Amino acid sequence: MVQLEIFSPDGKSDTVTLDKFPVTIGRSRINDIVLTHRTVSRKHAVIIKKDGNYLIKDVGSQNGTFLRKRKIEEALLQNEDVIYIGAYTLKFLVKEEIIDLDKALEGPETAKNVKLKITHVLEIPDRFHGVIFPEVTGEEEKISEVELSISQEDTSLLAFPDEFLVPREEFPILYDLQRRAMEDENLEDTLNNVANYLLSRTDGDRVAFFLSTVGTSLDAALIVTRPGIAFESRDIKAFPSILRKSIQEGKAILANGLEEDSNVQIDQKERDRYSSYSAIFAPLKYDEKTVGAIQIETHQGKDRLDRDQLVFVCRVIRELAQIIIWKLGQIEKFEQRLLKQELSRIHPEEIVDILFQKGEKYKQEFFEVKEQVSSVLTCRISNLSDIHDQISPMEIQQLLQHFISTVRKSVIQYKGSILDISGGEVVGIFGLPIKQLDAAVRAVLAALNAINNLEKDSTFNKLTKKLVFSFGIQTGLVTGGDIPVNGFHYLFAIGNT
Repeated sequence: MVQLEIFSPDGKSDTVTLDKFPVTIGRSRINDIVLTHRTVSRKHAVIIKKDGNYLIKDVGSQNGTFLRKRKIEEALLQNEDVIYIGAYTLKFLVKEEIIDLDKALEGPETAKNVKLKITHVLEIPDRFHGVIFPEVTGEEEKISEVELSISQEDTSLLAFPDEFLVPREEFPILYDLQRRAMEDENLEDTLNNVANYLLSRTDGDRVAFFLSTVGTSLDAALIVTRPGIAFESRDIKAFPSILRKSIQEGKAILANGLEEDSNVQIDQKERDRYSSYSAIFAPLKYDEKTVGAIQIETHQGKDRLDRDQLVFVCRVIRELAQIIIWKLGQIEKFEQRLLKQELSRIHPEEIVDILFQKGEKYKQEFFEVKEQVSSVLTCRISNLSDIHDQISPMEIQQLLQHFISTVRKSVIQYKGSILDISGGEVVGIFGLPIKQLDAAVRAVLAALNAINNLEKDSTFNKLTKKLVFSFGIQTGLVTGGDIPVNGFHYLFAIGNT
């Protein structure tokens, strides 16, 4: 569930749930979220959902859209991000349902009292040998190289059943699921497509995907129900003990109805209800890595899900786990790329590479507070207030962004880091966190390079009144380190410069 907490200028607050995208924000009544203060443009910003991520875009507002106190044109939103639109403060919140199996074991009462009858337990193979989806020929393909070891709980199944053939028409469907997942499809669409495929090939009425988060908690990533079938949400938590068994042992479990010799005391209504319960529980496991689990279930009849369907699900889930791990890896790489881009805005390439090549312990040592000789370069527009009457507020913001970008690039070009950016001022530092014997020389070269680029820039030359740029360099013993915020490292430095 995605929400926006809106804090208005008069101190009042409101919470809005974002259930469909895009979401437009502005002063006009035609927007999805209307902010009436005069500091907000008629069409100010829009929040969109793309590839499972949420982005905010400024749509040409007069006073700008700010995220984490920085003006943005477009930016990725993260949970608890603070957005500034005119005189309003908006807090972006992503609230997901987290199912903790330890807590789920404690309730509801049905989960304690109902004991399902496990009829089959199959071990998911560690690896498929040969081609997973063979080339389609004129005949049905038989999977001969797949070995399926069965637990001792079901001694009647000692090998992959010879009678189970993969119909020729299944190959293009399975291959297409793989191909689409490996292209631009997001994780949610991949899960949804596989869920619908499983519903079309089994007698299950609902498919629930759980992805591992931290410890024993599972995130209910997606729940897909066959049209026309009603399920109560609490049923998802009904049998956490079997779900845990499936994950911990790496085995697929088929449960049909209640244990016949169960001595538990439940009322007749509940007994009738779960006597017709049939479910498959399977871990999403690839090689030695488990990323979650899947639950396929129905209340429409005992033994409706059988051994052949369990074997079929094992094959599909075995491949699904590989796809999910790959998709999660892509998400992780995407987040790392964003982090790398953010770090590249304040550090030279050498520092960014060190941070990504070394472990967390090295990062802490690298950014720990230390004392060493450094040079601090301060660049500002001295007469910014003199041009307010010449250009619009939007043009002033664009001018400031251009100035900041030019100076920032010069500092980073000469291996410096950005200490602070505020208004019409940029502060860079040389010799921290990496020791540089020529820190003062680098600061001078960066200043000269920035001056040269600013003087050539037509953005500033077209102004009626010429801007005055001030540059100052101070060198001395500095104590500096970092302030970690949301995974980023922001430098600070104090000392006798």
